[in-house]
Amino acid sequence: KLTWVETGTAAKRVTALLPETMAVGTTYNVSVDVQPWNAAADCVYTVSNPSVLQIQAPAVRYFELRAVGAGTATVTITERNSGLQYSQEITVVAPQPIEDPCSLELTIPEGNSQRYFSFVPENTGKYQKMDLTK
Repeated sequence: KLTWVETGTAAKRVTALLPETMAVGTTYNVSVDVQPWNAAADCVYTVSNPSVLQIQAPAVRYFELRAVGAGTATVTITERNSGLQYSQEITVVAPQPIEDPCSLELTIPEGNSQRYFSFVPENTGKYQKMDLTK
């Protein structure tokens, strides 16, 4: 679930879309919108608990959140020129183990030259390759 955050007025505001939860090992790219767009934005991004969340590649209107440990951390976006600030707590959860291995039945038509089958197991986010000749 993502939360649209906005602080300030229509004339001068800072907005961003932040996750409420993340899983350990994942990253989330955050774009920060400073209005008016031609304003000399000077955004600073901080996190209250770097053992849970880390800020990577901070730029004027962008940063990356990296979930490194289970727990909670507050992310704060501050636009120094206007003094506008927004904070949001994000919960980082440990990845859930796959409890039941799945079985897969795959029928390959005769004469098909397909040798490998690729898939992404749920909760892993990583491609697996299966050799169909075995």
